[in-house]
Amino acid sequence: MINTNISCYGCGVCSLVCKSFAITIQMSGDGFWQPKIDLTRCTNCGQCENVCSYTHPDIIQPKDKIESQAYSIVTKDRKLLSEVSSGGAGYELGKLFLKNNYKVFGVEYDNNKNIASHIVIKSENELKKIIGSKYLQSYTVDAFKQVDIKEKYIFFGCPCQIDSLRRFTRNKNIERNWFFVDFFCHGVPSYHLWEKYSRHYVKKNTRIMGVKFRDKCNGWHKSMTMTMTMTNSIIYSRTLRKNDYFLNMFFGNYVLNESCYNCKFHGLNSAADIRIGDFWGRKYKNNKTGVSGAIVLTQAGCDTIKKLYQSCIIHEEDINTLLEGQIVNEIKPPKNRRFILEKLKTNMFLPLLYFIFAYKRWLKNSIPIGIKKIIRKYF
Repeated sequence: MINTNISCYGCGVCSLVCKSFAITIQMSGDGFWQPKIDLTRCTNCGQCENVCSYTHPDIIQPKDKIESQAYSIVTKDRKLLSEVSSGGAGYELGKLFLKNNYKVFGVEYDNNKNIASHIVIKSENELKKIIGSKYLQSYTVDAFKQVDIKEKYIFFGCPCQIDSLRRFTRNKNIERNWFFVDFFCHGVPSYHLWEKYSRHYVKKNTRIMGVKFRDKCNGWHKSMTMTMTMTNSIIYSRTLRKNDYFLNMFFGNYVLNESCYNCKFHGLNSAADIRIGDFWGRKYKNNKTGVSGAIVLTQAGCDTIKKLYQSCIIHEEDINTLLEGQIVNEIKPPKNRRFILEKLKTNMFLPLLYFIFAYKRWLKNSIPIGIKKIIRKYF
C-alpha cells in the first residue's frame, strides 16, 4: 500500500490500477492532488506500489531506448502557430496519431471546475481543446476511467505521470499500444495560488471562460503573457515582466509541490518516447512566433519524427543547445514556502502577499526601512 502521508506526484495511476476501488485522488490541504486510501477496501495487493513512480528511485526505461536526439520543430500552419504556446509540435503529434486510429490524452482547462483536467480526444475537431500550456497540476482520474486496454493511445503529460503510466502498461502487457510524450517540466504550483489569483480578477456574477497561460499576443520567448477571458467579455492580460502575480510566483518556485523540488526527471531523464517544450536559449532568442524543442528518446519516437516532416519544419539540433534553456538541476525550495502556502489559505490580499513575500527586488530596494520592520514583526 502506498504511503499517503507523503507529498507524491499525484499522477493518479494508483487509482487506475486499484481493483478494489480503494484509492481516490483528492485535493490536499496544501492544494495538490494526492491519493486517499479507504482502508476498509484495501486488500494490500501492492499493485499501487508497483506502478507508483514516486516510490521507485529509478526511472523505468522504454524497451526500445536509443541515444537521445534533438530537433527543433515548427508547424507549417501559420494560424495554428499563433494559437499554440511554442512551435506546435504537440498539436501536430496529436493530429498524426489520430489519423492512425489512436486516441489522445491531453490536458484542457476546465472553466467550470477551475482546474486542469486530462481528457480523451477522439477526433481532430476536439484537438484544439488541449492546445497551449497549462501551468496547473492536472486531474487524471476521470480520463483514466475511459482507458480500454484494447485501444491505442498517445499520452501527453508530466514526466512523473508518464513514468507511472509506462509501469502500468508494461504490467498489463499493452505498452506497445501506447506512445508517451512528456515535456520539460517546471513543476506544478498549489491550487491555492490559482484560486486566490483567479478570484482576484473575477468580478461578481462572472466566471472565467478561457485561459491562455502563455498567450503570444506580446510575442513568444521572454514575453510571457497570462490572458483570461471572462463571461462579461472582459479580458485580463498581463505579462511576466509586468509582475503578473501567478506567473511570477510560479516561475519563482514559491509554492510548487514538495516533490517538484527534488524531481528526478530533469534534463534527459524521461520514460517517454519524445520530450517536447519551448526551444529557449540563445539560438532562437529573437524568434517572435515560437519554436518547439524535441528530444527523441526511443526508436518509436524516431520513427514518429520522420512522419512529421510533411506538416512541420524540422531541423536536427545540438542537445546541449536545446537544454541550455531548461531546468537541469534540482530546484531549491524557498525558505518561506510553508509560510506563503498558509497565507494563500487566508483572506490576505493577493497583491500584498505577492509584494511582501515574492517580489524580492521590490522588497529589497523599494520598501522604506520602517515598513520593513513592520513586515518582519507581523509577517
